[in-house]
Amino acid sequence: DDEVGMAWALNWLGAHTLAFPDECREGILMCEEALRLFRKLDDQAGILNAVNNLGELSRRDGDYERAARAYQEAIDIAREEGAELRQALALGNLGYVAHHQGKYERAEANILKGLILLMELENTRYIPLYLAALAGPLASLGNPEKAAQLLGVSEVLQETLGVVVQAGDQFEVERYEAVVREQLGEAAFEAAWVQGRAMSLEEAVAYALGSEK
Repeated sequence: DDEVGMAWALNWLGAHTLAFPDECREGILMCEEALRLFRKLDDQAGILNAVNNLGELSRRDGDYERAARAYQEAIDIAREEGAELRQALALGNLGYVAHHQGKYERAEANILKGLILLMELENTRYIPLYLAALAGPLASLGNPEKAAQLLGVSEVLQETLGVVVQAGDQFEVERYEAVVREQLGEAAFEAAWVQGRAMSLEEAVAYALGSEK
């Protein structure tokens, strides 16, 4: 009869299916039940986790409208609770969704907002991923060279900081890299990639934010 324990168990079992795309719909059902219990219990931390996981699973399953609704609810709760890191993460996820929907400028804006929040929080763990996440919108908006540079610096920062990209984000970055390689061609991509790998974290963030050219 431990509804709190049951809700958290369902929530994390559902989230675990992110690594197994064929099981995502089963994971969605588990997270939906977890969310129902968290709402019944008025457990804000649980609700925030569950809606974020629903966003992740819906995005992986290709239901971008549902993912956007879930991430937006996560942002709203995070603002109310003062959970700035959660807000930053949801903004980045909304960026992925907007890109899938063809809303490239919105995708770029959401990711940049998240990146700024991460810098204010001095959270270096997620910054490399946000630099890579910008590659998709940049390439779609006609700047594949900058996209390749940010992919390069993202990779070297992940290596330096020991960052492991989650499965729910890795497939997005791989998709962006494939598009940028095709747009630039191998030689130009590798040249831009090497330029990016030479940047420091501070230089890369300034470049991403447009304060350096």
